[in-house]
Amino acid sequence: MQEKISFDRKFNSNDKKIVLCIISILVVLILAVFIYRSVNSKNVNTAIITIDGKQIKSIQLNNQQDREIDLSTYGVNMVIKISDNKIGFISSDCPDKLCINFGMIGDTSQSAVCIPNRASISIL
Repeated sequence: MQEKISFDRKFNSNDKKIVLCIISILVVLILAVFIYRSVNSKNVNTAIITIDGKQIKSIQLNNQQDREIDLSTYGVNMVIKISDNKIGFISSDCPDKLCINFGMIGDTSQSAVCIPNRASISIL
């Protein structure tokens, strides 16, 4: 014969204190994440453009005018666009165009890479 397992346990005051403590810790952690993100979003994000492992440009994205940068002078047929404090590849002669599919990036630690052209954009 199998016994029925019952979950009709009632919470005592110690259980309620533990649950309240866990909920309080979660709320504090969520608030800390929001505060951290809001403080970091005010920092100046810098885009580092590299070709063949060499840094060719460093651009501060905050308050930057919308513009396009032609990288053909550096030996690659690519165009980068800066718009709304973000940057990204908009044109490339690579076969798969994955670099363009990265879209516009602007947050710290984001990057976009074009392996065939050995080009990358990293946000610091």
